[in-house]
Amino acid sequence: MMTGHASMRRQRKAIVALPINVKRMLPLRQVRKPRTTLLAHLVMIMSSGLSGAMATPLNLFRLLSEFILLLLGALLMLLALTRRVGLPARPAALIFLGVLFVYWGVRAWLRREPDITRAQTHLRGGSLVLVGLFVLAIPVSPLRYANLLLGIAGAVLVLRGLGSALLSVKKV
Repeated sequence: MMTGHASMRRQRKAIVALPINVKRMLPLRQVRKPRTTLLAHLVMIMSSGLSGAMATPLNLFRLLSEFILLLLGALLMLLALTRRVGLPARPAALIFLGVLFVYWGVRAWLRREPDITRAQTHLRGGSLVLVGLFVLAIPVSPLRYANLLLGIAGAVLVLRGLGSALLSVKKV
């Protein structure tokens, strides 16, 4: 005959030995690994930087400047879509701005950087040269093409911002 204490031990062993499948008990959506969004990747880039330990001021400044150029491109596209663009009385300012963009782009293209960031350097330099050429074409072309050229220049800047973000995410 078993005492109460011995039967209690067998019950404990039986309770402890039961296999429990936790994945079966939880709904499927709680078991799956959550997706990482583009914003989460950008936050990881800002927090890790190229050094891996922390964000450097250079990386944060570069990210901020790319975001500002993306917003500038969106503003140019908005101006082109509202058709509020006309030729200035003195087109010398547009010509100067176009030449400045082309110079800035060639200078960025020729800058020596490590091979890992070379694609970003080519993207930055090439986009600035394209924007400079479109701005240079505004005073030379007929008035009806001014909105189109400004919209294309804005689209180039927006694509540059998105491309730089994708290249930064690819690096991580």
